[in-house]
Amino acid sequence: MVPQALKDLNDCLFRVRAHLVEGTWADVTVGAGRVTTREAEGRMAAAASDAGKIPHPKATVDQFTPKEGWPDLGEDRFVQVDAQTKKKIYAKIESFSANAPIVAKTLSPGEIHIFRVIQLNKPKWTKSGEYWLPNMPQNGTEWRERWAVLYAWNSNGGFVELARIPSADELSRLGIHVPQDWSGLRAWSGLVSSQFDEKLGRYWAGGATQLFIDFKHPHNAVLLDYVQALAAKRTGWTDVNVAAILKAVVTPMEQNETAPKTMLQGYTSITPSPEDERARADVVSDH
Repeated sequence: MVPQALKDLNDCLFRVRAHLVEGTWADVTVGAGRVTTREAEGRMAAAASDAGKIPHPKATVDQFTPKEGWPDLGEDRFVQVDAQTKKKIYAKIESFSANAPIVAKTLSPGEIHIFRVIQLNKPKWTKSGEYWLPNMPQNGTEWRERWAVLYAWNSNGGFVELARIPSADELSRLGIHVPQDWSGLRAWSGLVSSQFDEKLGRYWAGGATQLFIDFKHPHNAVLLDYVQALAAKRTGWTDVNVAAILKAVVTPMEQNETAPKTMLQGYTSITPSPEDERARADVVSDH
């Protein structure tokens, strides 16, 4: 009881601090117009609006078509079960937007530039996580907003870049077993779905292109050690300073009254941006 009560209190303090840093006004789209309102009212308006108003609603299992030889995002190891409703949650599929197809892609040997944002204080296996970016965001705000990364998932700090995929011959010479039909990494590509951040009481818009690469899949496991050996670099981002916010939760307020505003102000727009539209067009053209 006590540990849970402390956790609930800490979550409340986190959100209070976030509101103090973020501001108290929000832009909310109502019908064809936009009004400025209090954030609490903004959340109520967002909840009252239909799901179609969310810029990138989550894809459903019916929108995913498995492909032989690629990881099946609908298989049991990727599925969670809601403790209350007992309904299946297809978390990997739902990480993609319903606004564009989820496309099977092959990342062939040779020069390539894909990125994964990580926490520098985490073990090396986080380098071989499932979600990758086809381009590096310019800053932490863009990363968290357009790739809809919740604070609970990642506090950033570092990244790895896969700049080159070795050929089958190179891997064989390293003593790595390579399947006969191996032609590169097999990934799923699509747009990121919008995510609601319980910690902050707001949506992250999503809409950027993401790559899902399962390094536990036999076809991708050949590069597992190679990816985990990649050198981690610092992002240098200072505009999404999660560590400072977490510190503020357990530090007397007067000690942080002059802390810089490092978080986005107001709510995210629920109108797709030009970047969203271009990203959607790119995914559709790949399809």
